[in-house]
Amino acid sequence: MPRPTKAELILAMAELGEVPPKVWSQVEIAARLDELRAERGMPPLDAPSRKEKTPLRKMVIALNQAAKRKTDLQVFATQNLGLSQISNDTIPLLQKKCLLKIYQDTPASGEDPVGFGRHSSLTYQEVQVHHPDYARWVLQTSEDECDPRLSRLAGWLQSQSQVKVEVKTEGLPEPIPQSLLVEKGYLKPGMIKMKTEGSQKYSTSDSVSSSQLERTNMMIEQLACMMGEMKEELSEMKQERPRKEVKGSASTANGSFSMVEK
Repeated sequence: MPRPTKAELILAMAELGEVPPKVWSQVEIAARLDELRAERGMPPLDAPSRKEKTPLRKMVIALNQAAKRKTDLQVFATQNLGLSQISNDTIPLLQKKCLLKIYQDTPASGEDPVGFGRHSSLTYQEVQVHHPDYARWVLQTSEDECDPRLSRLAGWLQSQSQVKVEVKTEGLPEPIPQSLLVEKGYLKPGMIKMKTEGSQKYSTSDSVSSSQLERTNMMIEQLACMMGEMKEELSEMKQERPRKEVKGSASTANGSFSMVEK
């Protein structure tokens, strides 16, 4: 992975709710960014990729290699996965059966990819840490008959209930808008493109957290209540507004005329 630029580090740090001093060097910004990511249970930006393949990955690689010839695939299915009655299956059908069997029998790992849905590119660990609402949905859905991949993810999430990764979410600062970074002179306007082109891999999450959504809904409710109170006060003020007195009028308060004595 290429080394991030200073502008990318500033953007990544702003997503975590903090802006570095302008006098800081790139090394100082990177060190502070790693500290902020560690507080949230995230790995450092320059963390090396995992080289050890998970059991699932190893079995899938072996399946793809065996699928080059039907006889090899049949041997793999019977000897490695214990499948039977497959002599009449085509290669695509036999591959599907093998893959389902692999999902059912292979031990799950936090580094395994989800492989389905909107978070298909994420790992089990990333879903658990950064998308707790989605993880709860997976657990609830798995109670009924479902896709083996979803069931496998649910089983891993249940196994992690005793060893849950604690991530600080309450009281975290809100992300700092990029426009404010430009206004304060931390970034130049042309650097904003880096956010959409190359720095999304440094993003903390691809969705709004539940705590932020609750705070936003609470603010909307408070504003609605304030508007309602203001409308009531305005209506009361209109009703209590005194009528203008007409000078020289001979009429009474109820609008009737009285006789004037000579």
